[in-house]
Amino acid sequence: MLTPYAHAQQTLGGITGTVTDASGAVVADATVTLVGDQTKLTRSQNSNSNGGYLFVNLPIGAYTLTFTHAGFQTQTIPSILVQANRTVSLNAELKVGNVSEAITRECRTPGWDRSEFRFGQRTHLG
Repeated sequence: MLTPYAHAQQTLGGITGTVTDASGAVVADATVTLVGDQTKLTRSQNSNSNGGYLFVNLPIGAYTLTFTHAGFQTQTIPSILVQANRTVSLNAELKVGNVSEAITRECRTPGWDRSEFRFGQRTHLG
């Protein structure tokens, strides 16, 4: 007798991207901090030698990303929607300045059924 089994619904997603400066050069070793807007789940990592970062296995929900690196202004992007079985691609462009100077970008979520967001011409989320 065969026993049917149920697949667990995937309730995890991710966020990935590249950190660059205003000229488009990659910024290695930038600190990228992720905080869950509701859960306050916090993860932090440094961008790799190609400026890349990747957060995986994130519970669905909204998150705030903060990017910092010496010689650049801190950039914060709030309300990034992570959906089940999807990885949001979000690039950050850091501006020269002091870490104590901060820039906040607004993230408009088009809805749960779409995974595409755009921030200017350099950033594609999908």
